[in-house]
Amino acid sequence: MSKQLLLIEPDRVLGAIYARALEQAGFEVIAAQNAEQAIYAADSVTPDSIIMEWEMPGHNGSAFLYEMRSHADWSEIPVIVHTRLQAESLAKFEGALAQLGVVEVLYKSTHRLQTLINRVNEHLPVAV
Repeated sequence: MSKQLLLIEPDRVLGAIYARALEQAGFEVIAAQNAEQAIYAADSVTPDSIIMEWEMPGHNGSAFLYEMRSHADWSEIPVIVHTRLQAESLAKFEGALAQLGVVEVLYKSTHRLQTLINRVNEHLPVAV
């Protein structure tokens, strides 16, 4: 059974590229372009992991994650932030990132798509 990923990417082109690559790597991808779509999608199918852009229309990543973590079913889902922002821009959220279940931050400008796929595999929960 393939692992389900919730991919939150506001850019339609990048979202399609990432979804295709993740699907080719064996994942089932549930795509969303904003926080509202992501919450709705997760309400239908609880994902095994979340990959998200920090900058979303109407929300930033911390607002979305606080909302996600308020639901008991979603409190342990590992989150990878895959963002266009620079490290300095996320520095003010450093304490909140770990508290909100962010297991890794990857920067689109410096990390290849294969790195993202590798990190997703590393951080997925192991079935018991």
